[in-house]
Amino acid sequence: FACSPPAPKTKKEDLFDREAELAELLEALKGDSRLILLVGMRRVGKTSLLKVALNELGRPHIYLDMRALRSYADVSFYELLSDGINEILPLHKRLLDHLKNVRGVAVSGFTISFDLKYSKPSILQLLKGVNQWAKEEGLALPIIFDEAQELRYFRGRVDIARLIAYSYDNLENVKFILTGSEVGLLYSTLNLFESSSPLYGRHRKLITLNRFDRDLSAKFLREGFKQKGLQVDDTLIEYVVDKLDGIVGWLAYVGAEIVSRVKKGGKVGTELVERAVEEAVELVEDEVKKLPKTHIMVLQCLADGAKRWSEIKTYLTMRAGRTFANPQLANILDRLMKLSMVGKENDRYFLLDNLLGEAARRVRGF
Repeated sequence: FACSPPAPKTKKEDLFDREAELAELLEALKGDSRLILLVGMRRVGKTSLLKVALNELGRPHIYLDMRALRSYADVSFYELLSDGINEILPLHKRLLDHLKNVRGVAVSGFTISFDLKYSKPSILQLLKGVNQWAKEEGLALPIIFDEAQELRYFRGRVDIARLIAYSYDNLENVKFILTGSEVGLLYSTLNLFESSSPLYGRHRKLITLNRFDRDLSAKFLREGFKQKGLQVDDTLIEYVVDKLDGIVGWLAYVGAEIVSRVKKGGKVGTELVERAVEEAVELVEDEVKKLPKTHIMVLQCLADGAKRWSEIKTYLTMRAGRTFANPQLANILDRLMKLSMVGKENDRYFLLDNLLGEAARRVRGF
């Protein structure tokens, strides 16, 4: 598990110390839950947990990874949807009988595509067809939107909240699983807490995946290095733990980098470990550079120790040479919290990923 290339896991034996969360997710998948939300900050292992659970469940499912979208145009979503359905068609050909008459669906052999020339395909009709097939098969079909907050950016937005609400009330043999790293954006996409939302008041199963604590982070690395036949000094492991603060994806990434560098002739030591951590920081820096300048300045401000609203506002005013209106600062902080980059507790703001601070400090030029 640890110290291997950090691709999502699919086998239970490769999942490290997520037994409780796996049991909870499997119970929801097998039970009566119709809407399951799997949330947590980026790189804590949500996709791995989900894929292992689906593998353990052993049922057909439609899996849509919203990060695979080519663009936010409708055509990209329909391509992703057809790919997800086509994944299960070879083993479940009778599903075609329920889809071939859906408006906008074109069938070729044992695959489908969507014809967008004249009108948008009816996703509602498609869901009804999927539900009828699942009913005849005696199963509840999971439909997964991984990183579902991406739906909010569509031009001619797909109203996923309304579709799920209709399915919740009328289609008993489909259930929806939505994951989100940008937790605030996911909630905003679904309008879960707004009385005007189609999903308001409907039961949802919420599963939250947290980062590892210090002891578990160190154990994760030690066992991973042991599997690879490496002896790594406890001082170096503690250094990595301090830097990465329990974020599983970074622990796996840095562990894999250390193993890779040793295989290429490197010697396990401070310099090699620091370089592996540096690789992770550079990846985060690439992400930070995509943010608006004002957002980067707020990250830099938090990295430099400011926590309260007044401290952040003073810092920004000094850096930018102008005063920031309260609504503008509120919008920036709200956006960063929705992106799961910044947290807030007792009127104090903080970075959710240690590497964000180091990465933000390096972004200059404004």
